[in-house]
Amino acid sequence: MTRPYTRRRDLAVHVCRRLAKLGSAYDEVAEQKPKLYTLSVGALVLELDNLIIQSLRAYALMVVREAQAAGRITIDGRARFCLDDEFPTIVKLAISAQPSFSNVTFAVDRKNEIKIRDPNKLRGVMQVVAGHVPQSFLNAMALNCSVFSELRDLRNFYAHRCENTFRSAMHSNQFFARGLIRHPDQFVAERLPGRNSPKFKDWIAETETFFAVAV
Repeated sequence: MTRPYTRRRDLAVHVCRRLAKLGSAYDEVAEQKPKLYTLSVGALVLELDNLIIQSLRAYALMVVREAQAAGRITIDGRARFCLDDEFPTIVKLAISAQPSFSNVTFAVDRKNEIKIRDPNKLRGVMQVVAGHVPQSFLNAMALNCSVFSELRDLRNFYAHRCENTFRSAMHSNQFFARGLIRHPDQFVAERLPGRNSPKFKDWIAETETFFAVAV
């Protein structure tokens, strides 16, 4: 039987490889003209956001499966359940105010599954469902990586590109408030005061470190 930490290590390796490709893609995008650049960098931001969501989901599934295999959890009175099919419903229940896995009267399709890009929220899901959170995950959270909070609003801007998402993306940005940037593209790309690399590269480094520690 494959040890749990080995499966998690495989996830970290997968994340690292995907991040390396994103980093190389960004280097090419950085040389493009402004109009093409904003489209390309937006696509990279969306891809990084999706990688984080899918990787956090995969991590949670591993932890829940480990608890399930050990007989530590039951869902609706069953010692085993179809985790892939029922995970969307489990997530919705786990983040509700009063989670209860008995007598479930609704089901959530995968396409409507709540997307979790916040490790703190994922910690709550694992705690409720699996009954514990790996210490390695808590260690990763202690790094206080900014990518998870900064990427959310920028992702929404690049996905929708409207006035409301622009304001949300820039509202809490200290560089925008100080007049150093006027558009999300600048925040993603430029080496602003106190930074040695473009923000996108910082996000890649933070994401890689987070999952390396979490496994």
